[in-house]
Amino acid sequence: MSKRKVASSRPYHHGHLREALIAAAEELLREQGAAKLSLRAAARRIGVSQAAPYAHFDSRQALLAAVAVRGFNRLSECLAAADNRTADSAERMHSLARGYVRFAVDQPMAFRLMFGAELSGYGDPVLQAAARKSYTFIQATVAARVGETGVGHVSATEASLGAWSLVHGLAMLIVDGKLDWPTTEPERDALVNRVAAVYSAGLTGSR
Repeated sequence: MSKRKVASSRPYHHGHLREALIAAAEELLREQGAAKLSLRAAARRIGVSQAAPYAHFDSRQALLAAVAVRGFNRLSECLAAADNRTADSAERMHSLARGYVRFAVDQPMAFRLMFGAELSGYGDPVLQAAARKSYTFIQATVAARVGETGVGHVSATEASLGAWSLVHGLAMLIVDGKLDWPTTEPERDALVNRVAAVYSAGLTGSR
């Protein structure tokens, strides 16, 4: 039996073809970005036929969506860890902001895919659910902060959208190289905290 035959049959034998394709796509995304990511490229990476991916993905977008789902799941894990560090709602907001920006900077290609035009309007329910889950951490923490401050001029929904817009915008400025990202962790945390503090001040009405 040829080496090519063994390589092609291995994912099927172990029943892990789908997972292997997603892992290969993640590697390609990190190396080349989403523009060059294809079903054929993922198949070549793991040594299977060009037709093999279609057993699990009916299109390139379906594979990209599966990669984005993993990205949102990792973002949720990152935000969950940040959210558990303190009971103080103001500090939790800062902690979530730091976690969000750190994720974006550490995984810029995945971050761009998750929120970019490649999957805009793609109606995959698993992807939509993963995206919503990551946002619930921001919603819950901002709602708690709004409840504590007693601000009457803004709803928790509006406040959550404002907080997300702010931290996402900051993350994109850094990822796109429009804003310098400090070299040390304390400086990075301080930068995100300063931006988050501006938003917190707006909720409390302080100056």
